[in-house]
Amino acid sequence: MKLSTALNKIKNLKSKIAQVHTYINESAVHYEDAEPPYIYEDEVARRIALIQDLRDLKVRIQLTNAKTMVTFDGHDLSLTELIMINADTRSEMAFAKEQMAHSLEGSRFETRTAESVKKMYAIEHHKEKCREWLEKLEIQKEKIDEAIADINAKTDLI
Repeated sequence: MKLSTALNKIKNLKSKIAQVHTYINESAVHYEDAEPPYIYEDEVARRIALIQDLRDLKVRIQLTNAKTMVTFDGHDLSLTELIMINADTRSEMAFAKEQMAHSLEGSRFETRTAESVKKMYAIEHHKEKCREWLEKLEIQKEKIDEAIADINAKTDLI
């Protein structure tokens, strides 16, 4: 099984677990003169088995990610590290967007007016620099996403 297939299987297992939760809830209580729609004990056992399958698959993915070495931007690193770099890049993008949102208009909770006090940006805060930074991060994220997708499609699960 390829990593990409395993990742899709995780989504499917999570969906099955959610459905089993519904069955469990529907069979937990019933009227004494009616049969429950599902057998509670069977559904609980099914849930436990699905959770075990999910855990086993996640462990295999983690082991595969840790042992899979890739070259990205001229650096040799594990797939785990590349995934972490991707998460860090997304976090930096969120931070850059926050910086872009700063305005001299002021907060709606602020009692000062534009006439009473002049607001100023921090010395090194420039919206144009933030925009350029965000654009670079977006390009980096796209490159990483593409590399991870390519690796996932080619790499066999341990």
